[in-house]
Amino acid sequence: MLGAAAAAVAAFAGGGYFTVAEGIVYPFMLDLFAEACAPQRVELDYAVLRAPIAVVQRRVQDRREDPRHAGALHDAEVVDDLWSQFERHGVPERHRIDIGTLAPDEVAEEIDRRLGAGDLRL
Repeated sequence: MLGAAAAAVAAFAGGGYFTVAEGIVYPFMLDLFAEACAPQRVELDYAVLRAPIAVVQRRVQDRREDPRHAGALHDAEVVDDLWSQFERHGVPERHRIDIGTLAPDEVAEEIDRRLGAGDLRL
């Protein structure tokens, strides 16, 4: 399934579209995307949106009360495990974006700034 996502990223980006693969993409999965994008000569950037686990868990609980997020992941144990896995994989600091206190528009501005500076390039 991830191979199909990597192929889709390569196809869209290779076609000139600004393309974002959003989801849980651990560092060990990046080679799959790099291999798919290499024939298209597509360069990759990688950003991990990060917040302290207490903030993440609070947001998870808040989602349970908001009907717009009815299908969202809300199992605290699963979220804790996902968060811990990113910590264990040692994402380089330059690819981390601390979003704990930022509003969504501020997160977008920070990503845009770091993309423009080349700070997220793999």
